Amino acid sequence: MATTKEFSDDEMGYRAWLSQNSEGYVVNQRWGTYLRLHHARCRFVDLPGTKHTNSDARSTKVCGDNRATLVRWITVKYGRPPDPCGSCRP
Repeated sequence: MATTKEFSDDEMGYRAWLSQNSEGYVVNQRWGTYLRLHHARCRFVDLPGTKHTNSDARSTKVCGDNRATLVRWITVKYGRPPDPCGSCRP
């Protein structure tokens, strides 16, 4: 069963999800307008020394183990699908 999880101000939870779901996908969301889809192993979703999740929703991560399910969830919540990362090309 596909699962989708949003991380807001939960850096430990987000990093634990990444370590357990290397074949999954991550949408980097900022301000509700910037939506970028990455593979969970993309270098841009686990930058050392960077806090990736914030409580003010400026930067949240939405993670999922199924690409289609995650894209559908994002599209419903934010009104459009995420743009694919040009580096990892999910």
